[in-house]
Amino acid sequence: MLRKELQKINRLSFFVKALLFSMPLTGALLAYLISIGAADLIFSDWFITLISIPNFFANPITTSTYFGNFFDMVRQFKQQPSRYRELIGTALGIAGGIAIGVGLSVMHVPVPLTASLCAFANVLFTFRQINIFTGLGSRIGVCTDEKNPRPTSEKVMILSGGFFGLVLGAVLFGTCTAAMISVVGITAFFSGGVAIPAWIAGIIFILSVSSGIAASADYTSKGISFIQSQLAPQSSQSVSQMVQRRKCEYAGSCAGVSLGLLLGVIAVTAIAIANPPLLAGIIGIVAGALIIITAAATVGSIASRIGRIMDECRQNQQHERTTDDSIPQRKRRFSVANENAYEPTFNQRRLLQPAATHPNAFFNKSVTSLEDDSFCPAPPSKRRRYI
Repeated sequence: MLRKELQKINRLSFFVKALLFSMPLTGALLAYLISIGAADLIFSDWFITLISIPNFFANPITTSTYFGNFFDMVRQFKQQPSRYRELIGTALGIAGGIAIGVGLSVMHVPVPLTASLCAFANVLFTFRQINIFTGLGSRIGVCTDEKNPRPTSEKVMILSGGFFGLVLGAVLFGTCTAAMISVVGITAFFSGGVAIPAWIAGIIFILSVSSGIAASADYTSKGISFIQSQLAPQSSQSVSQMVQRRKCEYAGSCAGVSLGLLLGVIAVTAIAIANPPLLAGIIGIVAGALIIITAAATVGSIASRIGRIMDECRQNQQHERTTDDSIPQRKRRFSVANENAYEPTFNQRRLLQPAATHPNAFFNKSVTSLEDDSFCPAPPSKRRRYI
């Protein structure tokens, strides 16, 4: 029994294995922080805590799945060499996230949850940077790969969201309003520090905004594809096929984005009522929009990955059912075929004996199968009559 369960787990992808490993650990850490009332996670304003908790939960598990997806692509590279762009983008994102996270920690940049987790807060901060840059790199690789099975409509939406984020981040940083859109616990984009050069801080901020909007566009496009496949399955064959392969993942994205949009709207409404100056003017509108986008991407990422687990478990069950059923069927077909092939009828048995014992060399051949092309019955003059 244990061996069978281990075989089931072994058939799972590294993506799902990393997810199954990181979710319980992240959940336990989250429960600990909630129990002690961590200052950077539990806020006096309930509407900020409403988004800060899923935001904290999403970062470690999303980062772990990027590592798992990287190992999956490396293992399957010989079978799927066309995914090299996604592989390169993921590798560059992981390397860039680690470099930036470690570098900022060494420079003693203020990191969230330092008071509660001490040095481990730097590890979580590095995970967040890996999540940001690997997500952007892998999505660019997916969208620029012509052989990737993702529908074109989804690729266009992701690239549009990433490009819009680049422009928005550049405008905000260029106008020195980057720090004004950050809401602690929700959209805490890194906007620089005293010991960090401005151009490095600008690159980090712009790419962070671009990655966040691209992620939201990714899960939103999956939700739209799921709705389209349910309402009009014949409108796009590629969308229907992709949703059929990953039905739970797409359904999870749809549900997660919808819930995230609802939480974001509740948070923005509560902020506008509790602190109206915070969302005043154009910058306030941008900050409110980024809160909603971040909430949709956060909850959508969690729900999408839960659906991915369900999809792979369903595929494993189908594989086991097919394997268990196919072996007896093959044996049964083989035995029936043998019976049909090696059991001659009464008339065939009448012809079989003379052909096997005929004195002529041409007919003096042991017949073992009626399907043998060399079989030839005895001449009519030499046949024996049986009563």
